[in-house]
Amino acid sequence: MALHEAGVYHRDLKPGNIMISQRDGRDHATLIDLGICKCTPVWHAGLDQRTPVEQRFETDPGRDLGTPGFMGAGENADLDSRDVFGLCATLFKHVLGRTPYQLEPKPGEVLQWRPADDERISESLKLVLEKGLQANPAIRYPSIARLHEELGYVL
Repeated sequence: MALHEAGVYHRDLKPGNIMISQRDGRDHATLIDLGICKCTPVWHAGLDQRTPVEQRFETDPGRDLGTPGFMGAGENADLDSRDVFGLCATLFKHVLGRTPYQLEPKPGEVLQWRPADDERISESLKLVLEKGLQANPAIRYPSIARLHEELGYVL
């Protein structure tokens, strides 16, 4: 959430890019591999403007980057929506041992999971995952902050 507030979007949230460590007897998560992150104007505003725009962190415009099963691009997916999907897919994989879709969801595709039949997680977490993993980005949580708020009620 702090990255998003600073104008940085990871774009490849997945289990392999989250390190868990112990500090003060508590688990702490650290995001690693920001190789395809997207830095928005909010982030650039705090920089010394001597670096030409074309040399600032740019990846292939219009190209979907990330790890299949975790990037959740979809048509018209914005940066928040992609990271929401990646975090929900990571939670899904952690709890259920597999990704929610075989590859990437297509518009109109139904989540390949029958949450009503799955007793490994609470009903409230099922609802959060269902919304965060929608194939249609417009149905997902509008931001990581909103997802964080919903998870706060659940966990």
